[in-house]
Amino acid sequence: MKNSVDKLRATGRTTRMMQHAKMLAGQGRAVYVIADNERDRRRLEIEYFASGEPRNGIKIETAGSVENFDWDEM
Repeated sequence: MKNSVDKLRATGRTTRMMQHAKMLAGQGRAVYVIADNERDRRRLEIEYFASGEPRNGIKIETAGSVENFDWDEM
């Protein structure tokens, strides 16, 4: 039996999020993707930008690495 976390795996949420981020960046918007931790941040960079695809200003950070981000106003 799968638990609730397993049901959320491999559903395409991250792929859709990154596609949307790329679309917004292509429109000239500033895009920050906040990863859960450093390991996930690095995994996202490898999966989505290792092929040499342009970043178009997309930043992949962790919650701790974005010092000036106002989480209360998010």
